Amino acid sequence: MIPTLPRLTIAVCLALAFGSSAGAGELIFDRYRPPEERVAALKEMVAANPGITRMHNLAKSPSKRDLVVIEIGPETGKEQRLFPAIFVAADMEGTVPISGEAALDLSKLILENADLRADRIWYILPCGNPDAPARFFKKTLFRDARNASPVNDDRDELTDEDGPEELNGDGFVTQMRVRDPTGEWMPLGRIFAY
Repeated sequence: MIPTLPRLTIAVCLALAFGSSAGAGELIFDRYRPPEERVAALKEMVAANPGITRMHNLAKSPSKRDLVVIEIGPETGKEQRLFPAIFVAADMEGTVPISGEAALDLSKLILENADLRADRIWYILPCGNPDAPARFFKKTLFRDARNASPVNDDRDELTDEDGPEELNGDGFVTQMRVRDPTGEWMPLGRIFAY
């Protein structure tokens, strides 16, 4: 007989690899979700499964975004608990949105398969740093694992009073080349037209 944990691991891996059937809500995995949509998806799961789910607000990020965990299991809401718990944390840096989507898919899978939650409690955190993906979904796309705490971007001993020294006013330093007729440097390889 196969022990319970390896069977569970195999079931989770197969479900994540091949997808799962609809039944715990109409959550479709066709794109990456910003943090607010991840929280909304968890709220829908909790509303659709009130007896076995609960949402916990752990904290607020520096930019006042909710850091939430969904609890799934037969002892949800009970004071005394006997079953073991499994904690799943995803997208802790906030720069790997596929892991947050996998955490949502795992939540959906557990809700659709009673065997996966019959004798254990699940705590699933789909995003450990909601500030970073919030920045990622803005224009200009910017991948940065920092949260929204104050930063001395231009190294002048003051924080967040002005952004980095940049030319076009979008708040980002990007690379560019400008031809300098008196310059000593020239591109290697192919010659670029200016």
